[in-house]
Amino acid sequence: MIKMTAVIYAQMCRLLIDGAVTHRDIVEETGLTIATVRAYCKELNKQKLIYIAEWISLPGAKSKTKVWKWGAARDARKPPPLASSAKQHASRQRRKRLLIDAAMNNMSRPLRQTLAPDDVVDAARAAIAKARGEK
Repeated sequence: MIKMTAVIYAQMCRLLIDGAVTHRDIVEETGLTIATVRAYCKELNKQKLIYIAEWISLPGAKSKTKVWKWGAARDARKPPPLASSAKQHASRQRRKRLLIDAAMNNMSRPLRQTLAPDDVVDAARAAIAKARGEK
C-alpha cells in the first residue's frame, strides 16, 4: 500500500480536478520525484479516481505520455509504437534540420571572423581613411 500525505493528496486532487495533467505537471507542482508521482497515479487509477484521458507526444520525449483526468471513465487506449521506417525517417529529418541550422549559423558569423587578421587590419585602415576623406 502506498502512503500519501494529506497535503500531497490535496495538491494532486486540485490539479486533476482543474483539468488534464501529465506526470511532469504534477512533479512541478508538488515537488515529488517522477517515480513517486507515477506510483501515486497508478494507485489512484487502480482505485478508479483518475483515468488516462489521452496519450500525447511531448517535445523531446521519445515515447507517448499519459494525460490524466479526474473521474471514473475508461482509460484511453495506448497508441501503437511507430514503425521502424517512421523512426528512421524522423531521425533523418532531424539530422537534416541540424545540418541546415549549423550551415546557417556559420553563414551569419560576423565578417571579422571570416577574414584573415591581415584583411581585418587592411579593412579597418581603409574605413579610417574613408572617414577622414583620404583615398
